[in-house]
Amino acid sequence: MKKVSLETVMLLSIAFLCSQNSFAQIPQQKPQITTSSDSSSVEDDIRRAEISSIPYNNLQQIFGYHDPILYLSPAPVFNSLSTRKIALQDGEGMNGYWLEGNISHRVTMYRGKYYSRPFWSRARITFDAAFMLRMTKDSSSPLLPTSNDVGLGLDYLLSDVNKIESPKATTVYLKAQIHHYSNGQALPFFKSTAPNRNNYKNGDFSTNYIRLMVYGMKQTSDNHIYSAGLGLQREVDLGGPLTLSDELASAYGLNRVLLNLQWTRRSRFVLTQLSDTDKKKFSKNPTGKTVRNARTQWIWRSELAYIIDNDLSLYPLSSKYRLGVHNYLTWMPWVTSDFGFVFHNYFGRDYLNIRYDDPIQTYQLGFVMNFNKMR
Repeated sequence: MKKVSLETVMLLSIAFLCSQNSFAQIPQQKPQITTSSDSSSVEDDIRRAEISSIPYNNLQQIFGYHDPILYLSPAPVFNSLSTRKIALQDGEGMNGYWLEGNISHRVTMYRGKYYSRPFWSRARITFDAAFMLRMTKDSSSPLLPTSNDVGLGLDYLLSDVNKIESPKATTVYLKAQIHHYSNGQALPFFKSTAPNRNNYKNGDFSTNYIRLMVYGMKQTSDNHIYSAGLGLQREVDLGGPLTLSDELASAYGLNRVLLNLQWTRRSRFVLTQLSDTDKKKFSKNPTGKTVRNARTQWIWRSELAYIIDNDLSLYPLSSKYRLGVHNYLTWMPWVTSDFGFVFHNYFGRDYLNIRYDDPIQTYQLGFVMNFNKMR
């Protein structure tokens, strides 16, 4: 077998996601604290434990802000950036698309806390699973072969965890990932009628990559986070079922420079003084105040990838389209919900696996979900 089958990848990933969601329903327990029988001492210890947890919870929240964006976009608009030598055919999207979705999630396998060993307290280890799907408006509305992207990830803080919230401090962390990326197909890579035209329906696309990125960020006093990430991605052949398709050499590009830019406005609650009318409604509230949502979450993100290989001679177009740019604007209007809205724009080679030989531009409005959202 040349690669892990699509069914195996999906079953394993769904199992991980289901287990994560199951665990999410169980309230997190505080670490057990052994102390004297004096109730005031126990309360003081618990309070100190909660205070000690704050910077580490903030760290994990910041990791989550830079996770892939899970979205569903109805009726996405795609335009070609170049005249196609062979027009899209039935089942390839010749009539447009009903839906695009990026079903992506980083399942946390380990999350550092203040009581973890010093080295691991700064870390998050994840199982990463993503499925990119696109439904065409062609006969029977078929799905194009999905992008199946699975692997392991590590986020690790390089700066002082206690200064994350300080507007004067710069927070730096490392993200490392190793992934298998394929479309789960097994037929010839090229379309039989055109050796330089990729087989979009069932051509065998398979690769693996190692990605290293360093992020730097600053948080302002009013809960804005400005961040940038710079990194490298290298395609590798891991052998066995995790192979690198031979056809990718001198065409797909095996080395990329990555740049991510992001602005985040964090959601927050504030205490609001109750009016005389409201006090009657909340007569059991001894403080005379209630929590109201003052801000909702906004994220603007730009993800740039530039192919740095010298030899792209087998790419079928004279312009090699080395640069690909994703732009996202997400809005999550309800602080207690995992649901929101997204605008997505992309320019460059098609990001759906084997269709990389087709440069496109897309505009999409859709729905975003974030199952790692902290409240």
